[in-house]
Amino acid sequence: MKKVVIKKLEKPEIEVIQEQLQIFASILSQKFKNASIYDFLDCIIAVDISTQLYYILRNKIEKDNVFQNLTLTLSQASIISKASNFNELDSFKTDYSKNVMLKISNNIDQQLKSLL
Repeated sequence: MKKVVIKKLEKPEIEVIQEQLQIFASILSQKFKNASIYDFLDCIIAVDISTQLYYILRNKIEKDNVFQNLTLTLSQASIISKASNFNELDSFKTDYSKNVMLKISNNIDQQLKSLL
């Protein structure tokens, strides 16, 4: 299976990704109630992967390294990309977090497209 690797992430960048994933998952979990079966299942998958990523990122943050590499499965990379392009998160983003999420999203997008 292919992997997506994001190299040389600093702790504040990882914290931004973690925070945005947490907000993304909480917004999606609120949408469960009014969703069709396919949207409902998509929400469950996205929330589950987001929760797993939250703890993976927490472990990265707790390490003492200045820079971290983040190795992601294709589904994890897709969820981060989806969260970074999720319009409902815009009100929760600072300029710094917008830039970080754009950088990460572009990196993931480039690697996913190169797999095709």
